[in-house]
Formats: sequence, structure tokens, C-alpha cells
Amino acid sequence: MHSQGLLFGRNQKIEQSAGVLSRRLLIVAAVCCGAHVASAGPYSPAPPAANSDAVNASNPSIVEWASGYQNYVEGSPISAAYTNPTESLGAFKDNSADVTELGDGGQITYTFPEPIVAGTSGFDFAVFGNAFESTYEKLAYVEVSPDGQNWYLMPNYDLNPSPVGTYGLTDPTDIQGLAGKYQLGYGVGFNLSEVGLASAEYVRIIDIIGNGTEKDSNGDPIYDPYPMDNGFNVDAVGVMSAAPEPSSIILLVIGLALLAAGRWRSLFIPSGLGRR
Repeated sequence: MHSQGLLFGRNQKIEQSAGVLSRRLLIVAAVCCGAHVASAGPYSPAPPAANSDAVNASNPSIVEWASGYQNYVEGSPISAAYTNPTESLGAFKDNSADVTELGDGGQITYTFPEPIVAGTSGFDFAVFGNAFESTYEKLAYVEVSPDGQNWYLMPNYDLNPSPVGTYGLTDPTDIQGLAGKYQLGYGVGFNLSEVGLASAEYVRIIDIIGNGTEKDSNGDPIYDPYPMDNGFNVDAVGVMSAAPEPSSIILLVIGLALLAAGRWRSLFIPSGLGRR
């Protein structure tokens, strides 16, 4: 009975993968046929552009990854084969199928081994999706919280002027501060200082229904592929600026104490005293 369940799950994922492949072929056809993409906007382009601010998933500055989740709420429509929230925990997976799908309007909250802290340079954390094409962007809001009660929406902007069809394309330089603007392998970076926080223990990702009913920080409509896009897919959430582990702090304090003791000893005990 157990083996039959595994077989069913495997077959379901194969069928879903076939559906994803079909959608990809339609999008590739749109690109090849010259589907309209808005002219370049003022924001960061997608990699491999030299001036892209995308965070590479192999960036050595990443010190931890999301390790837990809360409040996974499935939107609709959604692909049942991609609704395992543990798929998006841990390090980035270089596989577009190992994701947690949110569905239209769905959401999920992530927790971390150590709190995210506001750094002095670079991004504090990054959200990785699974888009295989940088102009096919399924977008999501990103919120942070220090306590799981008070939430702060990261500033976000969308300059796309008109609705986007199910397989429509958009320009990443028209988008800022929304998860999903970069292709698989690259994350969108965020800084806690943008919302006035020194630290955060929770990151919430909320899919945007891309028909224009959702608004950006300027009150302008947000457009992404709609309808039937099944929402944003989370691959991973990486942290570049995290609070040090308590054990590390203790070791640091001990080390400083020993160093101070050694200097004190050198001041009051003559050199060579006690040596034989």
C-alpha cells in the first residue's frame, strides 16, 4: 500500500513536470516570436549583466538558509505535486522542480537558525525562485518580522504599464523589491534597513495575483503572468548577515579575557621571571 502511494506521488510529479515543460515551450515560443517586452526601466537588469544586483546562489557570503516554516497557505490554482513546504528549506537546489509552490495569493513564513541582522554592506538576505527565463516573472511580496506579530513589507515597485497574459513576458528593469524578478540560480536581495529594523527572525513571502489588483509601494498596479500561473515558486531563502551563534560569542569573550589576562601579566611580572 505504501509503495502504491509512492508510485502515485511519483506519477503525479511526472505529470506535473510534463505540464511545466508544456508551459515552458509556450513561453519560449513567445520569446522566439518576439512577444512584447517593455523598454528598459531604471532598476537592476537580470544576470549575466555586469550591473545586475542579483545574488548568486553560490555566493560565499551566504551564511545560513531558512530552516523552518510556518503558516503555509496554498493559493488557487496550484500544482499539488509542488506543495511540500520542506522542499524550500535548506540550501538552494539547482532544480526547478524542488520548490514550494504558493498558488495565486498563497503565502509561507520562514524561520532561521539565527536572526537576520542589518549589515553594513551588501544585502542582508535573498529570496530565490525557479524562473527559467528572466523575462517570465511570477512575483511575490516579501515581509519581515522581528517577533512574528509585527510585519514590515519590503519596499517594492512595478513599472509595467499593462496586464500580462498567462505566458506574457516582462522586463526585470521595470521591477524592484519583489521576489521572482530573476531566473533560477539568482535571488532578489533585501536589506532590513529599508524598513528600519535592526534584526528579523521571520520572512514571509506572499504571492501576487498579477491582474493589477495588488499594488506596489507607490500604489501602482502590479502585473505578472495571469491567469493560471499557479503563483510564485520558492526555491530557498539565504541569509548573508546573521547574528553570531551564542557559542561563538562565548568563545570570543573567553578569548578576549585570556588576551587581557596575558597583557596584565606582562605588565606586572618581569620578563624572564620564573624561567629556568
